[in-house]
This record gives sequence, structure tokens and C-alpha cells, in this order.
Amino acid sequence: LFRSVHLTMRDTPLRRLVLLLLDYVDDNGYLGISNEAVIEKTGADEIAVIDAVTLLQQLDPPGVGLARSKSV
Repeated sequence: LFRSVHLTMRDTPLRRLVLLLLDYVDDNGYLGISNEAVIEKTGADEIAVIDAVTLLQQLDPPGVGLARSKSV
């Protein structure tokens, strides 16, 4: 996933958010951080976080990041 992001996305704040989100994707493809926690951690606005999650969900394999882990 990291390689795919580096190959397909320009170096922008949005890409940096996607890379941060990848740190929270578990082995089953679940995203283990809430949008609110990303906002708190990075200071990004809500729209940027939603956009980053959407970009993450468009990566291969299909379905990555679509579900949130129970702890979120």
C-alpha cells in the first residue's frame, strides 16, 4: 500500500494524510483510527481527512480501509 501511494500520488498534504492512515490499517484491512483522532493528531480539517480516507479506500486490494476496527 505504501508503495502504491508513493507511485500514484503527488507529495501533498493529502498524500501525507493517506500515509498516516496506512499506519493504522491492520492486517485485515480495517482502519483503526477515527477521523476525529486524525484531526486531533494532525490539525487537518475534516474535509481533508475525509478525502484522505476516500483515497485510501480506492487503493488495492479492494475494500482496504472500508471498515473501522471495533476500538475506533
